[in-house]
Amino acid sequence: EHMDATAEAILDGLDDAQRMAATAVRGPVRIIAGAGAGKTRTVTRRIAYACATKAWDPRATLAVTFSVKAAAEMRNRLSQLDVASDVKAATFHSAALHQLRRIWPDVCEGPMPFISRNPREIVEHSLRRVTTQQVDDDTVRNLQAEINWCKISLIAPEDYARVCAATHRQPPSGLEPSQFVDVYKAYEAEKTNRNEIDFDDILLIVCHLMESDEEVASAIRSNIRWLTVDEYQDVTPLQQRVLDAWLGNRDDLTVVGDAN
Repeated sequence: EHMDATAEAILDGLDDAQRMAATAVRGPVRIIAGAGAGKTRTVTRRIAYACATKAWDPRATLAVTFSVKAAAEMRNRLSQLDVASDVKAATFHSAALHQLRRIWPDVCEGPMPFISRNPREIVEHSLRRVTTQQVDDDTVRNLQAEINWCKISLIAPEDYARVCAATHRQPPSGLEPSQFVDVYKAYEAEKTNRNEIDFDDILLIVCHLMESDEEVASAIRSNIRWLTVDEYQDVTPLQQRVLDAWLGNRDDLTVVGDAN
């Protein structure tokens, strides 16, 4: 009886559409919400409602946001709702990094690689190694963006030339596809030499470990039973792959975003 009152109080002040979203707590759910629709409030109350009604366990609930700022805002709101104070709110990268640090000692000999503090410098170093062309800030920035694009699009170095041919994509800074691939490979090799990984490697490694080791996958999945993903329209192929790994064959996924 007391629980019902708590759950009911959580829904206070939501309009009919928001209330409908907040009380749909089972299975796959898609919440379409444009700017000004009270999205964060609805999602926060929904998580609290699911926890209050015991549909979800707050300790195995993760809300994935797109920015550190949005994660902090979500955490702040959840902490004000007692039932949901144990819910995790994080970006894809920070959630995956947390998982990686926890499982690393069980799956790999030796310490975990460092996250590179200056990937641009590694790009510059790699460019100087494989080409004689002028190295300026713009070139380095554009090459770093292209490497980043390859990673989030799940395009390996050996697939790059084919992708360029098929989609008429031009490598940056007037490089030929084969020259860009040389820079990309040199970048990966240099990172390995320094025992460093970049931001997107965090997601790639988590995918790789979960896809190749069922025990690791189960260990990670047991801590994230209920998933909510905000700004779903902006999810990259790499983030979607992480999401698929996190879910396994389960369907307790909520996606929130605009009409795209």
